[in-house]
Amino acid sequence: MSRQRARGAGSRSSSRRIVRVARTPTGDGPTDADRSGEPADHVDLTNVLATGEIVACKELPWGSNYSFAVIVRVPDGSIDGSIGGRAVTAIYKPRRGEAPLWDFPAGTLYRREYASYLLTRSLGWGFIPLTVVREGPYGTGTIQLYVDPDEEADFELLRREHRADLQRIALFDLIANNADRKISHLIRDRAGHLWGIDHGLTFHVVPKLRTAIWDFCGEPIPPPLRLELDGLHRDPARVAELRQTLGEHLEMEELDALLDRVAQAVESGVYPPLDPYRNYPRGWW
Repeated sequence: MSRQRARGAGSRSSSRRIVRVARTPTGDGPTDADRSGEPADHVDLTNVLATGEIVACKELPWGSNYSFAVIVRVPDGSIDGSIGGRAVTAIYKPRRGEAPLWDFPAGTLYRREYASYLLTRSLGWGFIPLTVVREGPYGTGTIQLYVDPDEEADFELLRREHRADLQRIALFDLIANNADRKISHLIRDRAGHLWGIDHGLTFHVVPKLRTAIWDFCGEPIPPPLRLELDGLHRDPARVAELRQTLGEHLEMEELDALLDRVAQAVESGVYPPLDPYRNYPRGWW
């Protein structure tokens, strides 16, 4: 891993629009009883990603950080890309492959990626693919379940058919202080579920929101989403649990800032107006 990288924050690119590897099942899409879109065998998949053998690893040749397409299987499985064979395709982002940034502490992006996944799990907003932290061929990093994209789904289609999903993702970006929400970080899978990826530039204590989702500026936060945030905000036990869970990956002041942003969103009840200069991602696609 000696290739030189010298890019700034916000230049990370999606690695899942073009790569062609074994297709990974992602369930039959969300229902009213399961908004998360996660497959029914979520625990089994978690175990495969966390403890399975990485039997193939191919570098993805774009983006400012090193990332790899990997195939993970349990020792007694077969490499056929199916849950039945207990082999899955995933995206591996090692800590060692993170390009230095002037505004984020070195070696923390993989932890922020995982903390983002944990936060959405806590809120019941399962739009981030299953993610674990583990050792890989190039050291510790995240392993995230690969999403096979619907290549026909452009952003205009997402606006028409996934307004509620985009509202949820936009609210997450607000409270997580996401500095890099590009359009290519939104993926609709072949079952019609909308996912969000690439959350390494999150949870900074300084306001850094940069997003391509501007549709809801000044609009009220939908009552169900506001209630879900309020349920977290007003429950000391949930706050303590969240602090303990995310405290393994974020600094104390970052957790404080996160909870402050949650409180502000609940109190204001609206998506804030954005600044065309400060709040637009570098390389919006």
